Amino acid sequence: MRSGLLGATLAAGLLAALAASPATADDFTVAAFGDSITQGSCCPQVSPYDYQQQLAASLSASGWCAPDTCSLHNRGLAAEETSGGITRLRDTVLPNPPAGQTWDLVLLMEGTNDIFNGRPISAIKANLLAMDEDAIEVGVDVLHASVIQFHPWVSDATQRPASCTQGGVKNWAKTWVTNLRTEIISYTAARNRYFADQASELCPAGTDRHGHSETTCFSLHYNEKCVVGHPGNDGFDMLGLRFFETMTASPKPAAPTVLTPAGGAAFCGDPPTFDFTKGAGEHATFYEIDIDSGAWREWLQEVDFRAGEPDLCQPDSSPDNDCSLASPLAHGDGAHQWRVRGRNPGGFGPWSAVASYTVATSPTGPVTTLTAPAGCQGGNTPSFTWGEIAGATSYRLLVELSGGGTVHDQTYAAGAVCAGSVCTASPGLSLASDVYTWKVRALNPCEAPWSASQGFTVPPATAPSANSPSGELVIGDPVYRWSSVPGASDYELEVREDGSPQALTPAPPYAAGSTCAGALCQVQPSSPTLSVGPGYTWKVRALEATCPGPWSAERAMERVSCDATDPLVQESATVTTVQAPVRGCGELRAGNVTGAGDFVVGNGGDVTHHAAGPLVLYNGFSVLTGGAYTGRADR
Repeated sequence: MRSGLLGATLAAGLLAALAASPATADDFTVAAFGDSITQGSCCPQVSPYDYQQQLAASLSASGWCAPDTCSLHNRGLAAEETSGGITRLRDTVLPNPPAGQTWDLVLLMEGTNDIFNGRPISAIKANLLAMDEDAIEVGVDVLHASVIQFHPWVSDATQRPASCTQGGVKNWAKTWVTNLRTEIISYTAARNRYFADQASELCPAGTDRHGHSETTCFSLHYNEKCVVGHPGNDGFDMLGLRFFETMTASPKPAAPTVLTPAGGAAFCGDPPTFDFTKGAGEHATFYEIDIDSGAWREWLQEVDFRAGEPDLCQPDSSPDNDCSLASPLAHGDGAHQWRVRGRNPGGFGPWSAVASYTVATSPTGPVTTLTAPAGCQGGNTPSFTWGEIAGATSYRLLVELSGGGTVHDQTYAAGAVCAGSVCTASPGLSLASDVYTWKVRALNPCEAPWSASQGFTVPPATAPSANSPSGELVIGDPVYRWSSVPGASDYELEVREDGSPQALTPAPPYAAGSTCAGALCQVQPSSPTLSVGPGYTWKVRALEATCPGPWSAERAMERVSCDATDPLVQESATVTTVQAPVRGCGELRAGNVTGAGDFVVGNGGDVTHHAAGPLVLYNGFSVLTGGAYTGRADR
């Protein structure tokens, strides 16, 4: 790729011309560029004629285009060499399309005068490539053509008319036409360009399209009055037909398929890229991207030779039919649309479907009202409710544990969660008992600031199981025992006498960390002291922070007097040595346990023990032969 192909003045002038004179939707405008063979008849003996007349007639007759949708413009200049063609194409032709139009295609056929004047083939090739790149740089396709054969008398000065005195003996002219043709075929293939083989059209070795021999062809189709041998009218018609056949030999590009942005997708600021898939069939050398019906509209080359422009469809992309353009303009707020079509020397392909999208350039205001949940949440599957914000297209809901850690982070379309002025999201969470915070931000799709955070607590979902005391008990300050509840931070105990709640010391709630060990929790309030008699009940519930779960079932209890003279009945005891019998109404923790002694019942009688505490008989508990012990749980 050449860098700096166009000067700043040309580029600015051309862009201004394009902006001032946008092309109509299907106005395919062609510049026929070259020397006198393009310009037309150069000798006064022949009526003015050029190949574009036959080309235009063929295009119209074939239905390829109507006169009002495509036009050909003669930009030939007699005696021009390719070194001069570079300057003229760059400075005069490309910046100055017909009024109200832009160039779409250049038919480039030049080099005859270079060969006639002995210029090296390498220099001619370099100049033609420079013209190709200048055209491509401003979005104009190029159809290259080889130059036609020289008339045979060019190599023999004795055969020239007396009026034609230019040049010397050119025995190598025919060979150089062939060599230049080979070079043009090579670089057009490398650059994916189209090629019209005019060297094989007019008087090739063998016969032409009409079956004329090489010698007969020159007599019939050349104007022998000109020094290098210009075509006659029939010869110009043959050149026009060759260009026509090249332009129409392959189909126009198929319609591309837009990928993104599409489907009403919303963006904060410009979409990052405009992506589409090439149409099947014949390749497009350019794609025209049209955003918002001409707000931005430009032809971009499929694989670019243009300095500073992106390669729209990289040949090594996977898949290689995908094309992408970074967003080329700054969008305003609101709805937008775009489309794309291809173009090659065969003409415009059809437009893709129109794709729609929306853009916001600044966020909405923040959400200021969070309604629920707040405080003690009634269940573990909450719905979240907040106030609607005008202009928001979606909302992002974030739920976190108060101690850190994300529980839920999801964005909801406004139309799916909002009705009137209220928005409600029901994410279907199943939350464990804990303390949480939540917040919401509005999007349009730009993100507004977060709302203030709001806390809520999910209390324990299950009740503890109240174990003991239950039924008869002996002591007045019993130990209350219940099953632990996962996730509970505290427990609340309630003791009633004849239906009236009693003040407990220490007062609840009781911290789970100091009250529970594994699956069992217990507390022994020092007051109140239970009186002998019935009418007592108790229950317990778990708390998360200050939020309570359900109460346990109530346990009824009755304090009874201690009876130490009840008969003894041995239960689960091992008889060992004789020891003093045990009597009493205290809590029994017997056996070989740290801090406990061995309790033995002797021959003196049987004892029923009203255990005020837990009835635990460890290995080593002994009963004298003949004695019996009955342990009666009073709680």
